[in-house]
Amino acid sequence: MNKSLFVVGALALSTVLGLNSSARADDATTTPATPAAPAAGAPAAPDQAPVAKPKHHTDSVLQYAKELNLTDDQKASIKKIESDTKAQLKALSADDRKGQPGKDLKKAETKSIREVLTSDQRATLKQLKAEAKAKKAAAAAAAAPAAPPAAN
Repeated sequence: MNKSLFVVGALALSTVLGLNSSARADDATTTPATPAAPAAGAPAAPDQAPVAKPKHHTDSVLQYAKELNLTDDQKASIKKIESDTKAQLKALSADDRKGQPGKDLKKAETKSIREVLTSDQRATLKQLKAEAKAKKAAAAAAAAPAAPPAAN
């Protein structure tokens, strides 16, 4: 009797303390509550829409290197500017990164990068960013659920 009470108590304690493998935080984040979507690029089930490849968020001008016909020197300069800014942002507190100091650093980064580009490249970059913004807005609108019908 005492032995079984001890085992039950130990199991309860381990669950509360997160020692039970089913209660571990990393299991909770990797075990989806809903059925898993197919891997990116894998064929979707007939009743499901294909899943797009996940894209990493980036504001890097280098993502447009081909379209802008950047030279190797320009690419190196932009990489340096972006890595310096990243290091400066990392040194800031979380609040400052999202606040005015972070905005000021990003503004200075944009200005420095614009100085590396030619006027034609700046115009092309402006157009490419506008197209990307429009595409993102269209995708967000398509993914948004339809508004519920108005109650009478």
